[in-house]
Amino acid sequence: MIIWLKDLPLYYERENQIFVHAGIDEEAEEWWKYITMEEIFVSKYPASFGKFYKDIIAGHVGTYSLKNEKDFHDIYWDGESHYYIDGTVELSARIPLLIYDKKTGKYIY
Repeated sequence: MIIWLKDLPLYYERENQIFVHAGIDEEAEEWWKYITMEEIFVSKYPASFGKFYKDIIAGHVGTYSLKNEKDFHDIYWDGESHYYIDGTVELSARIPLLIYDKKTGKYIY
């Protein structure tokens, strides 16, 4: 399992999204994939908010801390380009699910 995990890519990119564990170097804009250091991909903190040219779907930071509500364990959307999906499953016993509808270009959660 550890070997399999180590062999996974640090991010997965789609036409409209970047899926990553923690985050990317957003200041690099379109050059993010060439400039972002591994440490940022896996342990970026604090979380980023605001507009980016693609949606960024990340975990790493418990959504309760982003919403500042100890009982919040759902998807957190910043209203722009960031979706955080770490619902602290060990506390909530639920796995948050984010679905992207390619036809409408909208997310369901």
